[in-house]
Amino acid sequence: MVDALKDVTVLSRGGLFTNEEALTMATQNPGAAIRMLNMEISQFGGYRRINGYKDYDTTYGTVAGLGQVLGLWILDSTPYAVRRNANDFTGSLGTNPFTTSNGSSTITVAHTGHGLAVGDKVIFSGSTAIHQITPNGVEMAIASVVDADSYTVVFTSAANGDGTGGGSSVTFKATGKTHSLGANPFTVTSGSATITVSHTAHGLSVGNFVTFSSSSAVGGITPNATEMEVVSVPDANSYTVSFTSAATSGATGVVVQ
Repeated sequence: MVDALKDVTVLSRGGLFTNEEALTMATQNPGAAIRMLNMEISQFGGYRRINGYKDYDTTYGTVAGLGQVLGLWILDSTPYAVRRNANDFTGSLGTNPFTTSNGSSTITVAHTGHGLAVGDKVIFSGSTAIHQITPNGVEMAIASVVDADSYTVVFTSAANGDGTGGGSSVTFKATGKTHSLGANPFTVTSGSATITVSHTAHGLSVGNFVTFSSSSAVGGITPNATEMEVVSVPDANSYTVSFTSAATSGATGVVVQ
């Protein structure tokens, strides 16, 4: 015998709750979520998947920078996207800087005095095809450092031949360049969160981000493992950042490696 059926209206409260557990929300907030990936609240109720982004406007027609989009949000039904560090360490490479091997996705890059380390990330542009691969606009981590003037990266597909190439117009953007600073590079002032950093030929500009490691305390603060934005550039050999707390005394010190 068929059971009797009837329609039941359930008020779905929805929303994102990161501080509740599932059983509690099931009774108190039906339709709510603990975690969502690439989803947004729909204007028609429930959730919908985010399907990319539109141009910002007629003035800023593309998202600044290269590599993966790091953030996306919706305002007045218009999607926006953002990339970080559009002005990172950049420059030009020499003629035909890429060397490939048949059947391999590893590219050896000739880059004089690169100063990069394994794990740093680099993006190339302006290159021509070499053995059916064109390594433009793809953020790649440094896989190995051959010497001071070359390193390897791994592309998304394999080359179909051995040789060098890439043309004479290849430029690079290093998004994770690692530096070693000299002795006592930090200067702080009591009551201020601003740190002046001594960094020879840093090449940074306002809006770039830096993270320090292996430093000891200076003026009561230890600026390790905190990503900070460059807020001013007094000259080619120094810049300032703002820490999360103020120094308790004025000092110059710290060795950073």
